[in-house]
Amino acid sequence: MRPQVIIYLLGVLLSLLGVLMLVPFGVSVLYRGPDQAALLVSALVTGGAGGAMWFFTRKQSGAVKRKESFIVVALAWLLASAFGALPYLLAGSFANPIDAYFEAMSGFTTAGASVMTDIEVHPQGILFWRSLTQWIGGLGIVALFLGILPMVRVGGLGASALYEDEVTGPKADRVTPRIQETAGAALRSYLVFSLLGTTMLVVAGMSVFDASTHTLSAIGTGGFSIRNASMGYYDSPAIHWIVSIMMVLGGVNFGLFYFVWKGKATLMLRSTEFRVYLGMVVAGSLLVATDLLLHGRVTSVFEAVTKGTFQFVSLHTGTGLVIDDYDQWPGFSKTLMLFAMFVGASAGSTCGALKVVRLVMLAKYAHRQVYSAFHPRVILPLKMNGKVIPEEIVRETVSFFVVYEAVLVVSTLAVSAMGLDFITAFTGSLATMAIVGPGFGGVGPTLNYSAIPDPAKVVFMFNMFVGRLEFWTVLILLRSAFWKER
Repeated sequence: MRPQVIIYLLGVLLSLLGVLMLVPFGVSVLYRGPDQAALLVSALVTGGAGGAMWFFTRKQSGAVKRKESFIVVALAWLLASAFGALPYLLAGSFANPIDAYFEAMSGFTTAGASVMTDIEVHPQGILFWRSLTQWIGGLGIVALFLGILPMVRVGGLGASALYEDEVTGPKADRVTPRIQETAGAALRSYLVFSLLGTTMLVVAGMSVFDASTHTLSAIGTGGFSIRNASMGYYDSPAIHWIVSIMMVLGGVNFGLFYFVWKGKATLMLRSTEFRVYLGMVVAGSLLVATDLLLHGRVTSVFEAVTKGTFQFVSLHTGTGLVIDDYDQWPGFSKTLMLFAMFVGASAGSTCGALKVVRLVMLAKYAHRQVYSAFHPRVILPLKMNGKVIPEEIVRETVSFFVVYEAVLVVSTLAVSAMGLDFITAFTGSLATMAIVGPGFGGVGPTLNYSAIPDPAKVVFMFNMFVGRLEFWTVLILLRSAFWKER
């Protein structure tokens, strides 16, 4: 392991983060906010620290090794959250460093679990930074770095390792021969959708500031809103449907959009995961809408479909934006949305949780086990998209499911021991680990995580961290053998 390589890459990442901090500073200047100094100092400190790390290690050479990539990816998220908390502390948004780090970690991981109580009293610069962290983290800090700065010396295998250690799903999709081109293709799609979303929301009646911040939240499937009532603040079905569409797009594997830009949309439609994902969105939305109608929670079919679609999509994609107090909805709707939170959207998207592709694999695996019990001599390979799934990926999927369940149980028990009731403990653990944000009970849609004890916040931050990096990158670092190996 070469520390200079790790410091070099982290330095470049922090330098880029410092540059991105200048965007909310510009917003603050535009609105003449009181947070200008806080944002500028944060940008200079972050960029300065990154620049110094880069300068003293700039002569390093050689591709990034596998062991180094694990450390770089893990530290990138921890450092980004630490420096990302600076604007909150310097602007006085939070007096408690744990709260500031929680908000930053939640933003970068796109969890959208907030400890900010009265959101609307904060200046525009801070609110824009809060939304921007979700947009950065949605694509991925390292993926954004590879897409914007392809000239950075990481080597072909190094770039692949960095990308695959961060991107969600059982295996990172490579739609171009070079992994940095793949990251660049995803970034271009991300930018196009962000511009289109902002434009459509402005046309629908939002201010430019409201439109841009909510687009960053919806496309990044983060869930932070600049309004205390979240999307319930806007009494506009057009706005609600536009945001619903953006959240659905954020839940699609961004690698598939590359084929659309190349005029090969049929390849996207052939994806098993894409078809199952859309099927779940349509079926779940209609079921929730029907449940709301049957229980008299809405006054018309259109309102039922609008609210049912928005809230189901929001929780299914892990966005966490809220249109209504869904904690008061019928039990069937809440149970269905809880299941959607557990599964999540597509691999290679901005979402967390189990992922649709793993759900499909687990269903196929279970079917094979049942079939093998009656036909023990028959070898039945698992297939998806017309291709045989390697047994290594099948084993990883089953292992991921076991670890996912285990961490959920341990987290629920841990925060329950800290005084949280079962509903708050369980759904809070699931919502942070699945990168959703709001849960039920004490962390429901009309509440947030501000009243949670600090030790429980630390547990939830760990959930966000391991959930966003999908366990393996972090768990490998916790093994003593990892540090003993050369």
